[in-house]
Amino acid sequence: MGNLLFLSHRPPFPPNRGDKIRAWQFLRHFAEEHNVYLGCFYDSEEEETHIQKLREFCAEVYAKRVPRNAYNRRCLAALLQGTPISIAHYRSAEFKRWVEQTLSRAEISTLFAYSGAMAQYLPERANNNPLCILDFVDLDSRKWQDYAAHTKHLSRWIYEREARLLLSYEIGIAPKADFVTFVSDFEAERFRGYLPEYVERITAIPNGAALPEISALNALARPQTVNAKTIAFVGVMDYLPNVDAVIWFCDEVLPALRDVDPEINFVIVGANPALEVKRLAARNGVSVTGAVECVRPYLYSAGAVAIPLRIPQGVPNKILEAMALGKPVVTTPLAIKGLHRIVPGQDLLVAQSAEDFAKSLTKLFLEKELAEQLGKAARACIGRHYQWGPSLARLDALMSAKCPFASVGE
Repeated sequence: MGNLLFLSHRPPFPPNRGDKIRAWQFLRHFAEEHNVYLGCFYDSEEEETHIQKLREFCAEVYAKRVPRNAYNRRCLAALLQGTPISIAHYRSAEFKRWVEQTLSRAEISTLFAYSGAMAQYLPERANNNPLCILDFVDLDSRKWQDYAAHTKHLSRWIYEREARLLLSYEIGIAPKADFVTFVSDFEAERFRGYLPEYVERITAIPNGAALPEISALNALARPQTVNAKTIAFVGVMDYLPNVDAVIWFCDEVLPALRDVDPEINFVIVGANPALEVKRLAARNGVSVTGAVECVRPYLYSAGAVAIPLRIPQGVPNKILEAMALGKPVVTTPLAIKGLHRIVPGQDLLVAQSAEDFAKSLTKLFLEKELAEQLGKAARACIGRHYQWGPSLARLDALMSAKCPFASVGE
């Protein structure tokens, strides 16, 4: 059993948001065959309470707190220094010392850096380095560019600056790793275009979804019965793509649905709702839950799940989770860009405009057999193509095939 160093910008537990779901699956898998040394950041007392759970899986846990109120100060410092804000926020001399000390004393065989922010702690390339895997997950520079396209004024300038500086950072830091991974082939192929000399070391490890047993699905029904006229949306509700999605849905889609049936309601489930999301609860037919212990009962009790994402992101776990529960899903073409094994019209419905969304959801409400058929097809699709097992096997294959990047120009 070797020793593995796992670096993460957030505690991988609990797996209650997209980035933590992936990190938790990887860490738990690593812990089956390795002594895991975990280094992570956290920003609140609530997150601190979960550190003890991680100690059950790890040989050692080093958790460095970066208070949320420090963000503005670090943001200003990054602006003055000409560095990416999202990298500077996770820069710590103490954390760096712990990484270096762990590498020297623990005979680490593999270093796994989760997210671009953790790439700054990769050691300089040397023959005695451990195998280094850098999981960018998504191409964050592209994310900030997409944010800029949906904002104005100072926010747009900051986002464009972050996108430009972060892309330069991503391209420059990748050669420190033996392998660079992304959540989808689409993201991996886009990054290969920036580093053509390293294409064979850039690959995709897709996300998966736990497929609950039918008995577990029945148990989920106990807290709430299924309400065919409820539409659910699940996500962290201070995340810009989620905020944009629910506001657009409430403005452009829900009124048309409630004109057809005033009993149709929209439930927004997720932690940290932004002020503009909280305000949506004042509208007829809209409820905002805030943080909940488990999102699955809300998904399972809904007649349909709407995921009207208009700002691109890697792979929305909310789609996989809803499909795994056998729920009919209506989403946008952008949201499934990285999910090429999902067949639109068969496994879920895809809508581009507000009118298309309203028509698709109305059809699901009026045609119960269609909704049931779509839900069954969604669950079957997850079972065939989006289980965690094959993805974790791809991760194992990388770890057993060390072949470092050659230096540029060799």
